Amino acid sequence: MIIDMHGHIFCSNLEQDKREVLETIERYGIDWVYLSAIELENQVPNEAEIEELNSAQYQFEREHPDCIRSYCRVNFLNKNAVDVARRGIYDHNAVGLKLLSEAPMDDRRVDPVIETAIEANIPVLIHASHKAPGSPRYPQESNSLHIANLAKRYPEAKIIMAHTGGNAYLAVKRVKPYKNVAIDISGSLTRAGTLEYTVHHLGAQRVVFG
Repeated sequence: MIIDMHGHIFCSNLEQDKREVLETIERYGIDWVYLSAIELENQVPNEAEIEELNSAQYQFEREHPDCIRSYCRVNFLNKNAVDVARRGIYDHNAVGLKLLSEAPMDDRRVDPVIETAIEANIPVLIHASHKAPGSPRYPQESNSLHIANLAKRYPEAKIIMAHTGGNAYLAVKRVKPYKNVAIDISGSLTRAGTLEYTVHHLGAQRVVFG
């Protein structure tokens, strides 16, 4: 069985994105794709925007329940973040929570959302990146140090650090001590040896396909 753990649809390009996801599933023989709806130009969606994103994703799953599963997109800065997470988990059977770039992920304001995921025994997929000083596209992006801090604070949380942390040669060593952190390879295999390096240091059981 092939499970793609990390993909997206974009509400600004929704129908085309949905077609491309289904075509990719067919072309590569993927059994399940775990998706969240996001907008790249808006990393900090408000409550209404979060509702629109998640509604689009849940509808896509309803249309294709044989191959599409949903992450619940949560902006932990919104006052209703825990309610959004709980509705995603218990009303829509979300496979996990998706956090993007609303603030560094060791910010204590994320704690209620992490605790909600722990209670439900589901993972939290967290975007992470490493970029050159002065050039971050999103100033509040987390890097692997933020993920490591969060994992240390919540050893019972199931955390997936996306994109091999943006740079495996920096990120892997930072999260290696924390057995509750897995890494996905989505959109990140741009250097020869990245996958081999990651598996060597973490073991295959902590590396997931995306």
